[in-house]
This record gives sequence, C-alpha cells and structure tokens, in this order.
Amino acid sequence: MIEDKWNIDTLYLLFILFVSPLLISIFSVLGLPSQIISYANTFLTLFFAVIVIYIRSTDQSRVVGIFKENFTLIVFFFVYIFHMIYDLYVINVKTDTFSDKSSYLLYTFFITLVPSIGIIFSEKINFKQLLKTGFLLLFMTLCFALWFNLRESNNLANELRSRSDNVMGPLTLGHYGVSFAIISMLLIIQKSNLKSKILYVFCLLFGLFAMYMAASRSPLVALFVCLSLIFFIQKGIGKGGVVLAMIILPFLFFGNSIISSLTSFNSSFVQRILLSLDKGDSSGRDIIYKQGMDQFFENPLFGGSFLINQGTYEGYYPHNMILEALMTTGLIGSFFFFKWLVRVLKSSFFIIKIYPNYSWIAVLFIQYCVFGLSSKSFYTNYLFWYYAFLTMNFFYNPKEDI
Repeated sequence: MIEDKWNIDTLYLLFILFVSPLLISIFSVLGLPSQIISYANTFLTLFFAVIVIYIRSTDQSRVVGIFKENFTLIVFFFVYIFHMIYDLYVINVKTDTFSDKSSYLLYTFFITLVPSIGIIFSEKINFKQLLKTGFLLLFMTLCFALWFNLRESNNLANELRSRSDNVMGPLTLGHYGVSFAIISMLLIIQKSNLKSKILYVFCLLFGLFAMYMAASRSPLVALFVCLSLIFFIQKGIGKGGVVLAMIILPFLFFGNSIISSLTSFNSSFVQRILLSLDKGDSSGRDIIYKQGMDQFFENPLFGGSFLINQGTYEGYYPHNMILEALMTTGLIGSFFFFKWLVRVLKSSFFIIKIYPNYSWIAVLFIQYCVFGLSSKSFYTNYLFWYYAFLTMNFFYNPKEDI
C-alpha cells in the first residue's frame, strides 16, 4: 500500500470496477448501439490490464508466488476451458447465451481472465482513494441508469423487470444498487460525524431504490447475506442480531406505506417477491437446477458439457456456479475450485473482522458470490472474479500504512 493517491494499479482498478459501468450507462442514455459500447469497454479493459501485467510482471519471484497462490484455480480453469472448447468446436453443443461461439471464449479470456490477472499483479493499490472516488462514480452510474429507466417507464408497465439500459440488465442494475447500499452502510458504521451518517443513510436508501427499480430478487438475497455477515462478524452474534433486527423491523412495520409511495415508479419488485413466497416462483430455476444435477450424475467424476445439453433449457448455463463447476468438471475438477473458493471466503471473513475500514472489498466479493449462486456463469460473472482477486490482493500484500 502507498500514500500516493494515484498510480497505474489504482487507476486500473478504478476503471474496471467503477468507470466502465459509468461509461456504459452514459453511452446507453445517449442511444449508442450496445455492440459499440461492449467492444469499446472490452478494448479499454484489456488495454489497461495488459499495461499493468507488463509493468508488474518483471519481478519473477512475485510471478512464481502468484502462480503458487492460485495453482488450484489454474488447474480448475484448465479443465473447464478444455470442456468449453471441446463442447463448442467438437461436439457443437447448442448455445443460447451467445449465438456466436467465439463470444464464450471472448468473455472467458478477455472480460474475465485477463482483467483478473491484472488485478493479481497490481501491487500498489490505494484502497482509500479507490473507495472514495469509486463511491462517487457508482452514484453517478446509478443516476444515469435510473434516469434511462424512469424515462422508459411508460413502456415497462407490462414487464416484470425493468430494462435499465441497453447493456446493463436488471440483474446488474440491482446488484450495483446493492453494492452502493452496502458501502453506504459500512460508511455509516465507520463515521462518527452525525452529518456524515445522515448523508450516507440517504445514500443507503438511494441504493435500495435502485434495487427496487431493477425488480430482481437475487440482489435482495445478497443484501441480506452481506449485511448479516457485516454485523455478525464485526459486532458478534448477539449485538449484530439486534442491529440487523433494528434495520429490518421498520421495513416490516411500515412496508405497506413504503410500497404505496413507490407504486408510481412501475416496478414489479414486490410482485416478484410475493410470487416467490406465495407460489414458489423461481423463474425456471428449479427446472434448470434439476437438469444440471441430472447432467452431473451422468458423469460425476470428470464432468461433461459446460452447458445444459438436453431438455427444456438445452443450451443454457445452469445459473449456479457450484452446479456449473460440478456439471462441467465433475468432482475431481470441482475440488480445485472449491479449495480456492474456501480460501478466498476465509480471507474475506478475516478482512471484515480485522480491517473494518476496508471490509467493503471482501463484502462485495461475497455479494457477487451470492449472485453466482442464482444467476450468471463463470464467464459472465466477471465482478465475482474481480472482487475475489482484489480480496486476495489486499490479504497478501503488506498493509503497513493501515
């Protein structure tokens, strides 16, 4: 860690975590085609990643150390990518997420793996400056995304979920709102000044409003898990439970009034929650999970296709990264992923407990870990990988100035 506000490592992290989604929101509001936005964003991300990797890879001992720290994940990805290439170009498995087969490899390497390697090699990240500036950029991102959302609200009356913008889907918007709310809650806990606390309470409510407008359910689950971990780890089970209850109870007692005041915004958030509670609606997750498990049991040791290869959801990814690992690489390959994941989770709990001012790094990793249990895939849940490696970067690098 260093005292300089800006350096190549900090700028790189700021871009891929906060500037990139802001640009997507701005360009979408301006009406630019989504393909242009995606290609430009991918190019800039790769450009910064390659620069960081080139500059920081001159230390051979550090390269060897990084390889050893992530050996189990390297083994897993080697097996996973082998299955992907075999399925796409030998078996010609049916695909649904992308019509172009090369897009799967593009997402895997250029949007997920290479940028993640850039995070691993970053060694002089100013986390304080990253949070300070990133929080403002995230606020701006939500403002543009919600502006587009509300502008188009007349066309959304019959849709169960808002469009957000041309590239940032409802799930992504909802999780950005949750990230903003989580960081706001952490800042409320950390700040002693009353005015600052009041300011961040409004920020928390704004993040929750973005989650409400997105009308997706997984962000709500992630929010509950993350807040529970924050309070239980930092304050203990008893005190943490009391604080969590104090936050939840007002929403239970005044829920009807809050919902009534939000009905004019054409969000189906409450409707979708009630469908889940009353009718067990899972948007087809129960079926796709069953098909994924059936596929895993066909070859439990070594795995098979990385996509569902038969049934109602043929060509889909299984919407759960644990199931995806088992289905694709079997018990043997998944062992390496699970071993790496447990290590990152342990590091996250340690950071939340010992370094509360920097706990946002670990908590956001857990948020996108929860996200990966109900949506996304290994090659599209890139924020899971970014925050995972940012967590490990913080955990392993010296922290003398904290």
